[in-house]
Amino acid sequence: QWVATRPAAELDMPTIIRLMVGRELGNQFPPKTNKPQGVYLEVEHLSGQYTNLHDVSFTARRGEILGFAGLDGSG
Repeated sequence: QWVATRPAAELDMPTIIRLMVGRELGNQFPPKTNKPQGVYLEVEHLSGQYTNLHDVSFTARRGEILGFAGLDGSG
């Protein structure tokens, strides 16, 4: 759906966010209230036979959200 066409010089971050979500976003980074607890998952030296995944280690604690990201095609 087309929302707007504006010169880049007229756009700031709050305007871009409002155009993307359709409303003002008052609290973009709310304070964290969770307190991560003990280790829930621990992975050491993970590798994949048919991927570019080599020797990856990470720890996830209760109350955390853990995400992995990378550029498409970057391995």
